[in-house]
Amino acid sequence: MGQLYTMMLEYNNLHALEAGTFSGLRKVSNLDLEYNSIGRIDAGAFENTDGITFLKLFKNKLTSIKAGAFAGLNKLEAKTPLDCSCLGWLLSKPFDVHGLCHAPADVAGESLGTLDPSDLHCPAGRHNPLDCSCLGWLLSKPFDVHGLCHAPADVAGEWLENIDPSDLHCPAGR
Repeated sequence: MGQLYTMMLEYNNLHALEAGTFSGLRKVSNLDLEYNSIGRIDAGAFENTDGITFLKLFKNKLTSIKAGAFAGLNKLEAKTPLDCSCLGWLLSKPFDVHGLCHAPADVAGESLGTLDPSDLHCPAGRHNPLDCSCLGWLLSKPFDVHGLCHAPADVAGEWLENIDPSDLHCPAGR
C-alpha cells in the first residue's frame, strides 16, 4: 500500500478502531470512515499515520474516545472554520481537540485545543435543548436522528441516537 493516498472505508460496518489499526499508512492523506458504526477509538489507533491531513468520522456512534486516540494525526487540516462558542464541553473530554476558531471574536484565530473552557460562552438558546420524552417513535424510523437530550432527567446529556426507545416515555396529555 505504499502508493495509497486516499482510503475510503465508508459504509463498512466498522465498530472500533483499535491501537495500530492504521499503522504504517504513512502516505495516506485522506481517510474516510464516515457512515460506519464506530463506537470506540482506542489510544494509538492512528499511530504512524503522519500523512493524514483529512479525516472523516461523520455518522458514527462514538461513545468512547481514549486519551491518545488521535496521537499521530499531526497534520490534520481544519477545512471549516469553527464557531467555538458552544464547544467548551468538548475541551473536558479525554482527547486532543484541534480546529481553528473563527468565533467568538475574542478567540478568533486561536486553536480550539489551546483554549480554556471558561473562555467560551454559549449564547442563550444556542444549545437548543431537546426534550426527548416523546421521541421514542422517531428512533424506529429509517433515517438518522441527532440531538442532545436535556429531558427527561434520566437521559439528560445523552445523544438521542444512542438512547433505547424503551427508555423514553411520553407523559399523558402530550
